[in-house]
Amino acid sequence: MAFDITPYVDMKPAEVRKLIREGVIDFPTAGMCRGYAQANLVILPPDYAADFEEFAKKNPFPCPILEIIKGTPDTHDMGEGGNICTDIPKYRIYENGVFTKEITDASDYWKEGYVGFLIGCSFSFEEALMKEGIEIRHIAQGRNVPMYKTNIQTIPAGPFSGPMVCSMRPMTPENAKKAYDITVKMPNVHGAPVHMGNPAEVGVSDVMKPDYGEAVDIYEGEIPVFWPCGVTPQAAVENAKPPIVITHAPGHMFITDIPNAELNDYLEAKKTKSLDRARGTVCPSGLFTKLLAVFLLLLCAQMTHQGTIFGLFPFFFGFMSENGSAGNYLWTFLALSLLLCPKMAQLETIFGLFLFFLCFYVQKLLSWELSLDFITLSCF
Repeated sequence: MAFDITPYVDMKPAEVRKLIREGVIDFPTAGMCRGYAQANLVILPPDYAADFEEFAKKNPFPCPILEIIKGTPDTHDMGEGGNICTDIPKYRIYENGVFTKEITDASDYWKEGYVGFLIGCSFSFEEALMKEGIEIRHIAQGRNVPMYKTNIQTIPAGPFSGPMVCSMRPMTPENAKKAYDITVKMPNVHGAPVHMGNPAEVGVSDVMKPDYGEAVDIYEGEIPVFWPCGVTPQAAVENAKPPIVITHAPGHMFITDIPNAELNDYLEAKKTKSLDRARGTVCPSGLFTKLLAVFLLLLCAQMTHQGTIFGLFPFFFGFMSENGSAGNYLWTFLALSLLLCPKMAQLETIFGLFLFFLCFYVQKLLSWELSLDFITLSCF
């Protein structure tokens, strides 16, 4: 069924989400809000959320996680003020792995403890392809993108497993190569194509009969190009058979507030921060904390009574290693060495200690940055 996205091409995401919430838009979102990333959706009961998150991590190209929503269905990272239960044109309900109904508002299905996953969408890279003069056939013909269950298998996690679903865009071999070079740099929205050419090689017997979406015309001299697709979780849900799952209807996406050009850098920065927090390697933040730490070490440097200095060791040990992480133990060791500095007569010994702890840092945790100005101030 053809539809017209022209009025929504240059609208802001919040404006389009409002129209979706009001029921004005109930058709596929490809091409809307030019320049902004779009996202697939999976909402699961709490007993299945951890396994699905692991499934997504093991299959990052079909299932790149953009945001995990807990507590309420409100979004934050991908769109402050958004709601994953009202701001998507159509939803699908799966019960015990079986698709049972399609709805336009999923609010009644959200329960306490449910977890939502926004997953990267190939619609986000279509703008980059069009800028290079590559026609996106389903947009040109006003149709939903065709999607297929392939013979490429995902890596299982818990009860989740199944075939990779791929979206297909026909183009010339020359444009296919160009599209590969563009999308390989966009891993958070499915990355490069997994197949170009004969559909039978990925288990698609009839390219004109997609499992999801609508077929598009393929012109003479063109080849089908297949990308990993965020509908893959829906195929995995059919195998996992949770009592209930809420997903987006294929082609009907959550439109985020993040520009396509900024999405990859935004997510990579977010991953780095999460990794640092998980490892306990982030240095104490905030001007007050830093000034307090420097003051305490400078105070200790002025103390001549050895008993007083050693009496402060338990304080530093408790303060620096409160959560028991390796990064904070490193802070403890560093504090102890700095406290000993005033008792050492040879400069080589001080620098030797510094090099020792630097090597310890490199060996244990490569992501923590030593504060050289902190060390310099504390030793004087």
